[in-house]
Amino acid sequence: MKARENPFRRDRLESLPYRAPDFDWDTLEARLDQLGGRGALVGPKGHGKTTLLSQWAARHPDTLAIRIREGQRRLDGSQQRQVQAGAAGWIFVDSAEQLSWLGWWELQRWIPTNHRLVITAHRAGRLPTLFRCETSPALLGELIAELADTKIPTQPLWQRHRGNIREALRELYDAAAVHTTKPLPKSAISA
Repeated sequence: MKARENPFRRDRLESLPYRAPDFDWDTLEARLDQLGGRGALVGPKGHGKTTLLSQWAARHPDTLAIRIREGQRRLDGSQQRQVQAGAAGWIFVDSAEQLSWLGWWELQRWIPTNHRLVITAHRAGRLPTLFRCETSPALLGELIAELADTKIPTQPLWQRHRGNIREALRELYDAAAVHTTKPLPKSAISA
């Protein structure tokens, strides 16, 4: 199968809207207001934090989105200048847990108090928890059905990846790459 035909290719995954039980944008933003405009999206790797954050940032034109790379302990020069410019009313920081104590302190110091700050983190603590991102075998099944128009047993796949939807879908991408017909055979995802 050609990469552009793979139902689990990146552009298809990125087009999926964030979803969770009882989730809606108005409730999320009202909760952020209750927390004084600062909060954290919390959850393990592959549980939707980055997807939620990027889709939220796209909803607001006055946004600065910063991605902290693995091992990055402080904002780089470009990120620092963007934050200090104070032009954006919304600041979204993905992977804030990577920042050292000093890097975190600097970030908070540079952000004007009237700006909103939303971060993602694997654990609660840096800011009040705004929303906890969680996955389930049912959610994985829903995404697979939407992407590939097929149903497969998702419990083993979800468990094998410890709920990391991103890794589970990567496995399906690899499995689909070696098959040229639909639906994706159940044997393609067997452990």
